[in-house]
Amino acid sequence: MLSEAATEPILPRYVTFRFDDGHIAGARKAAELLRPDHGSFFIITGPVEGNLDLQYPELVKGDRGNLEAWRAVAASGHDIQPHSVTHPRFLDLSLDEQKAEIRNSIEFVRKIHSGPYVFCYPFNVIPTPQPIVEELSAAGFYSNGFNFNLLAEGLDRFALRSWAIKECDFDLIVRQLAESVPDNAWIIFGLHSLDGEGWAPWTSASLSCLIAAVRDLDYQIVTVAEMIGKIAAISSRDAAANHR
Repeated sequence: MLSEAATEPILPRYVTFRFDDGHIAGARKAAELLRPDHGSFFIITGPVEGNLDLQYPELVKGDRGNLEAWRAVAASGHDIQPHSVTHPRFLDLSLDEQKAEIRNSIEFVRKIHSGPYVFCYPFNVIPTPQPIVEELSAAGFYSNGFNFNLLAEGLDRFALRSWAIKECDFDLIVRQLAESVPDNAWIIFGLHSLDGEGWAPWTSASLSCLIAAVRDLDYQIVTVAEMIGKIAAISSRDAAANHR
């Protein structure tokens, strides 16, 4: 006879591959490697629209694509999200300037899809207090080493956590995934691009191996937008149960 513990349902674990800054060549490569699953791409919208006046010009190196190129990535099922217009340090901005960066980057992404919209703060630094922008469904991402979001009551959609991963730590990453992530947890990998493009790029070969390891460990690969939908559904279900 199976024990009670053995018969308890196993809750899934989720992984999102999040790519920051908006490198179109890397996005296309990542999209191919992830197939049939999908990734989330957080783009700095200014360079895509031809505005190269960034505080950190090294962020605009390489091909940033254009509206049609990002629409094509989205048409394949991938998640395109705002990562500001100029990639400033939000702590150096007034509250109105912070809101403008968020809203103006959403306006560009709105030309690609109708939501939900999730904002990735530049440099993974979330200001306190956070600017309130009604169009946003979620925001983040705190990134302090190994980190995950637990899909349980109290999860703050506006303080999502991510794990900025480096290729040199490949073995450690796989070991953590295998041994240290509980059921019903959501890992968000923070990357930038591939094969020499962007900040601390991975090689396509290593990313392919990581994707294979994630699948071998029975994680479900999801986009940020998909998970925000799941979280909203859980919240609605719990709210309905509390009113019975």
